[in-house]
Amino acid sequence: MNVQGGHGRVRQRLWPGIVGVAPLGLGLLGAALLAASLLSFSEMKAAVDALSPDGDAERFGPERFESSIRMLRVYAGLLWSLALGVFLFRHDLYQLDAGASYRRLSGAARAYWSTTPLAVRTFLVASLAIGLTLRLLGIQQPIRSDEAWTYLSYVSRPLMVGLSEYSSPNNHILHTVLAHISLSAFGDSEAALRLPALLAGLCAIPLAYLLFQQWANPNVGMLTCAGVAAWPMLVDYSVNARGYSLIVLFTLGLTLAADRMRRSPSAAPFAAFAGISALGLYAVPSFSLSILSCGIWLLILLLSGRMNGATPRFLRRLTITAAAALVLTSLLYAPVLTQSGIAILIGNDVVSGEGVTLPGALAQLEFIRQDWLQGIPVAVGLVAAAGFIVFLVRAPGRCSTFWLALVAAGTIVAILQGTLGPPRVWIFALPLFLGCAAWGILSPFPARWQLAAALSLGAMLLVGSLILHLVSPTRTLYREFGAFEEAEAVVKILAECMRPGDGLLTDFPANRTVNYQANKIGLLRAISDARRAAQEGAPSRIFVVVPTGKDVAQVLAFNDQVFGSDLQHRTYRATDQIVVGSARIEIVGFPQNPAP
Repeated sequence: MNVQGGHGRVRQRLWPGIVGVAPLGLGLLGAALLAASLLSFSEMKAAVDALSPDGDAERFGPERFESSIRMLRVYAGLLWSLALGVFLFRHDLYQLDAGASYRRLSGAARAYWSTTPLAVRTFLVASLAIGLTLRLLGIQQPIRSDEAWTYLSYVSRPLMVGLSEYSSPNNHILHTVLAHISLSAFGDSEAALRLPALLAGLCAIPLAYLLFQQWANPNVGMLTCAGVAAWPMLVDYSVNARGYSLIVLFTLGLTLAADRMRRSPSAAPFAAFAGISALGLYAVPSFSLSILSCGIWLLILLLSGRMNGATPRFLRRLTITAAAALVLTSLLYAPVLTQSGIAILIGNDVVSGEGVTLPGALAQLEFIRQDWLQGIPVAVGLVAAAGFIVFLVRAPGRCSTFWLALVAAGTIVAILQGTLGPPRVWIFALPLFLGCAAWGILSPFPARWQLAAALSLGAMLLVGSLILHLVSPTRTLYREFGAFEEAEAVVKILAECMRPGDGLLTDFPANRTVNYQANKIGLLRAISDARRAAQEGAPSRIFVVVPTGKDVAQVLAFNDQVFGSDLQHRTYRATDQIVVGSARIEIVGFPQNPAP
């Protein structure tokens, strides 16, 4: 009896069966959610109380009830939309067998690895090892301002808060979820908080190789993965507890899926494109730049005749892919949409501006260039720029047109949002730049020398970067990070010296990092009360934390601007000073009555 063949036939029938019953199951689940939304407050409160450990969910009040009703109805509508989509496009979905796709991919990966030359395999493992080492050297750095903000506002709070509250664009929700899980599993530490970003940064290294091995050849792939492993900006964002490292990873995966969509009639890359799009948007909404770039690139290839397969069939599948990505993203963001609305996602101060002018756009591009090259020797930056120019001139149109698509996507977003955004949102394009630069650097070499050139240049980049990290007494931090390394020492001094009734004032970047360190030793409430008292002008003795390069007047002005107080116009007298590294704590006294 051919048992294996029998199992294969069962698997072949299983997936179409799942697709066939999925619309009914999704529709029934949507109906159940709609029915739950019809419960009264008392009925839903009783159900929630039953699920609470102490039998009384005190925080579930009328406001939370209204939010829950909206959320249930949104989910019901999205599930019905998904059910309708599955039913209408069921014939396309029949061709998508996740199990078969996984078996094909895993088999192809094993075959590829076994046939890859030993030198290439060794280089890839070395790149991963050095990339991990570089990142581990920075994972215990003092917490940065935005990391502290993310932790205190979202990660450290109940998971539902992180899933539903979008009070600021600093909540990269997918990263918040992963960081919450990491802290629950490994304890509350900087390393555990940064673990999701670290793993994403490591996974980007082999994925960069796969993309440029597919775009060009294994030699270009090797040099690209060395660049991704060692480039300072990518290293630093791999140990920054936010979602940008995930964006780098997802952009490489999205571009790889888009290239497979161009070449393969299979439905698998289209499904991957939809799934990665939803996850990327759930990580950081600015991932729309990556999606738009890949979409425009595919349309350019289609119009220029560089696409395999029939055009109507491709457009049909691309439409299904876009619709699926939209529905999946809406499902993920449903808690935010019901509680905060869509305006906070697309209209916050990070992604919206007052309009883009040519001088302003050029200035923003210069900031992006500076960020990409920070910590890079001038010679290395010049070689990379020269390689990228050679790529644009000599590479096949199917690859060089990607940058035309990216420019088009950036222009569209800039016009719609009125800004190109901060430099960090463009980090997704850095690995693609490095890969294209590697292509241009290696292309002048004869084919028989390219392997040796890739190994030599990649080894120089990896070893040189490792040496620079090991011999440098301090780590270079990007200006956007807002590092205040003295925060832990400052909090310990405040814990010893402050008395009840004292006030506290801080300035960026000390404000959030001081709160983070105070929270670690259970002093956050006292610190918050002291800060509030100082802003209200009540205490006669105030501890003023003064970061490097600032003075007391600037700290007072910052607090007046942020909190609406009027401290800078009052007369004060410095009574003591405590030096903490390159920062200091000024103890100042105010008269009880404000100056007229």
